Amino acid sequence: MIYLIYSLGILFASCEKEPQPPPKPPAPNSSKLQIVWQKPIAQDTTENWVIMQEARDGKVLYSRKMPYPATVQARDADSGDIKWIFNDFLSPADGLYDIYIYENNVVFQEWGDTYCLDFDSGVRKWSASGTTNIPRGNQIGDYFYTNHTIGSSPNVTSNALIRTRAQGTFSGWDTLYTRHAVPDSFPIINIPTLWVNSQGDSVIIFLVTDGYNGPPPTAGRFKAYITALNLRTRQIIWQYPDFKGYYSAPPLVDGDRLYINGPDVFCFDLNTGNLLWQKPFEGGVGGTSLVVHHDILVVQSSQIGMWGINKYTGDQIWHNKDTDGKTWELLLFDGIVYCTSSGYGRLYAVNAETGATIWKERSPNRTNPKTGNASFASAGVAIDPERRLLYTADKYYVMCIKLPER
Repeated sequence: MIYLIYSLGILFASCEKEPQPPPKPPAPNSSKLQIVWQKPIAQDTTENWVIMQEARDGKVLYSRKMPYPATVQARDADSGDIKWIFNDFLSPADGLYDIYIYENNVVFQEWGDTYCLDFDSGVRKWSASGTTNIPRGNQIGDYFYTNHTIGSSPNVTSNALIRTRAQGTFSGWDTLYTRHAVPDSFPIINIPTLWVNSQGDSVIIFLVTDGYNGPPPTAGRFKAYITALNLRTRQIIWQYPDFKGYYSAPPLVDGDRLYINGPDVFCFDLNTGNLLWQKPFEGGVGGTSLVVHHDILVVQSSQIGMWGINKYTGDQIWHNKDTDGKTWELLLFDGIVYCTSSGYGRLYAVNAETGATIWKERSPNRTNPKTGNASFASAGVAIDPERRLLYTADKYYVMCIKLPER
């Protein structure tokens, strides 16, 4: 009997499982991002698409593009608390790419309607209808520039470059330049930028395109002209004919040189309109904005890679292979280029002098199953230089991030 009990004890002991290792602690957050605060874009923390616009005077401004309809929102720069939400559109909004602040006025365009809001309260001061069907404009000085089209694409008969003062009362539209359709084409006027010449005259630079509208061959098949218009005399001072391409970010003026990010990067002499150099990049360069740091022009590829090139010659100075394609606007602050990418949804910081990567970060909220799709994607960045803070969004949260020290 004793032997039987002893044998059973040995049997049970031999069937005992190996002790399980203790559970692993959660992986430490290896992100280099120093998050000051983050606030849910929506109270139910559902997925939203946000485009950061500007940070100043204690507020950060952004547009929530999706889910439809879009809104414009402002948060307290220090706490992240909502200050106001604007949704008083003439019709439900779905664009809201570029929003500008002049003094205490917020000006933007939503397809064919232009709006001016009070920066402090978000209350609409005025709105104007019937300008363009392209949701892009640009602020130059105290004016907001956009287009006025006659007819609907592709049957547009004319397109005019117009502007109005970015102030609290609507002063009407001032027509600067009009392009009429030519056979088999429809006219397009692209985003302008400003240059002040040696005589002190303000000159706007923009692209005029005769868009293709008919079976080939046709005389109006995408003929494009870089155009310089003197605002004092209202006269064209030069045109560069047969420009190949289109751009979705305003050209960059640096001294007497003009840089355009089209299919290649182009450098023009602003006094003459002559092309100084043209440089292609592997994968193309698309429509991402350009920035200049000292003698270095920073260019982002449409696919992978950021370049620093000599702004006078176009020669390569450095090449950073870390950055993804489909990059939103480049923003230069304190010698560092910041951007987000919808390629891998990362937030980047790159030293503009050396090309070294400082940040290459995904959202830390990806580790949470409820926000596993978190991505900086096309949110872009806004920077408050006084507070040295960067603002962005990851589809679930608006974030405030401390900038690295130089």
